[in-house]
Amino acid sequence: MEDPNLFQYTRPESNHRHDSESKKKTIGHDGIMERSHVFQPINKQQVAAASCSFAAIEIGYAAQSIYEVPILSSSGLPRKYVPFLWCAMPILALIIQPYLAIKSDRCYCSWGRRRPFMLAFMIGMLIGLILLGYGKTLGFLIDHQSQQSTTAIAFTIMGIWFMDYFADALQVPSKALILDYSKDHAQTANNIATAVSCLGTIVGYGICSLNWKNTFLTNLFATEIEAVFTIAATAACILFIVALLCCKEKVLYKPNRPKLIHREEDTMLRHSIKIGSKAINGMLFGSKSEAISRNYIVMMEKDRHKNIQWKKMVSCCNFYFYGIIKLPHELVILCIVSSFGWIAHIGFIFFFSDYMGQYVFKGNSNSAFNSSSYIAYRDGVKISSLALICSNFMGIIYIFILERWLLKCIGSRMSMILGFTISCTAMIIISSVDSIEIIFCSCCAIDIATVSLHSIPYGLIGKYHHYYKEDPRWKARGYGTDSSVLNNCMYLGTLLISVTFGFIIENSDSMQSVIFAAGLSNFIAAVISIFIIDPETISSTRNITI
Repeated sequence: MEDPNLFQYTRPESNHRHDSESKKKTIGHDGIMERSHVFQPINKQQVAAASCSFAAIEIGYAAQSIYEVPILSSSGLPRKYVPFLWCAMPILALIIQPYLAIKSDRCYCSWGRRRPFMLAFMIGMLIGLILLGYGKTLGFLIDHQSQQSTTAIAFTIMGIWFMDYFADALQVPSKALILDYSKDHAQTANNIATAVSCLGTIVGYGICSLNWKNTFLTNLFATEIEAVFTIAATAACILFIVALLCCKEKVLYKPNRPKLIHREEDTMLRHSIKIGSKAINGMLFGSKSEAISRNYIVMMEKDRHKNIQWKKMVSCCNFYFYGIIKLPHELVILCIVSSFGWIAHIGFIFFFSDYMGQYVFKGNSNSAFNSSSYIAYRDGVKISSLALICSNFMGIIYIFILERWLLKCIGSRMSMILGFTISCTAMIIISSVDSIEIIFCSCCAIDIATVSLHSIPYGLIGKYHHYYKEDPRWKARGYGTDSSVLNNCMYLGTLLISVTFGFIIENSDSMQSVIFAAGLSNFIAAVISIFIIDPETISSTRNITI
């Protein structure tokens, strides 16, 4: 995404020239001009404010992960078909998001490069949340069926797709905005963003865990699910407005210089204009002929400009996909580890609430709303929210341990192995017992692997670019491109879940097997993490081939 040579920074020579120097204009290799600014160290408050968009995303994810499976199962969709709903959006994201990332890098809007895309994606995410929360109500208004409603399932699926795509797309400009503020402090900025994301997740699960039927909102909403998603959408909107208003971006604009036209294109253009002018002059006379000729010239110019822009876009996309195909083996290992880690995290998060309601509390989501079986299922869902809140609190504590001591003492590779091993053990314990106390305690360790996924791989990419900057495999690569490659591992993990977990549910007919499969995926990630190369440790600088 980002070219490190595109933006240049200048320091003022003296205090009285500060204003004039800070307004200097520099031109990158693509002909993009921007105002240079004085280089400053990382502003943690600014990074935290920009990270509020991640908190907004996590609030939406929390509400979706807790209630997606219960809503679909209570609407009549069999659980074995739920994972198949997640296969469409990852494929679409893998195709479209690289192009959106390139467009974000070259956006000339007066708001900046990132915020216009963030606003558009946030609106789509809010639409998804509303459709998820009100899908059953909309289905009832159309076909008047309170249970087993096909229309309700359709609205809910639309909400899932809107939420998945736009929330994932929102992460791309949000992460780029974080990097814009902290290019020389990527690891610290990632840790701050991860901590703010965990706080947003805690807020989201807190909203899901409360019993809104006993509040003043009872008369405002038909069901408790509507109240949860409305409050979640409102909280996400407020946090996003904070991120949008508190962050000032550098404005990009094109330099005022004559357009460069290749000699062959210029000759063809003049020849076409000459032929067009003769044809028009043969039919019309006077000023009308001249006006039409001028319009013809303008049309030819626009067509040529569109062709040039199309060639640039194809060139950028080719460069991006070439960067994906020609991955250094250090990055290949990181991608494999991240993919298995995301399989474990997503598979556990989306099925944990249904597992608690069905297996631990012995409830049934298809029962009548006032029945004891449905109430038991609802209580299990709310307890799962409380357990995940504790997990995210532990994740925040682990972030500071990771930043202060763990990475310095045992390095990135051992930290990844430790995080996946702990989470693997916790998931296997959860799948093996039905004791609420043991499950609650084990769930506190789940988010350790997730924190590692959000921070350590991106820090390792920064180390690779620093230590291997003279290596031909890394010299032509950009931090933005490699970060986007790691983001795509989440989509790949989601795609693999949609293909495999449905068959696991169908053949085992139990949510225990899904939780166990997530723990097994964490175990595989821990084993592959042995081959991670950390340039700062002597033992990992050897040539390792897999």
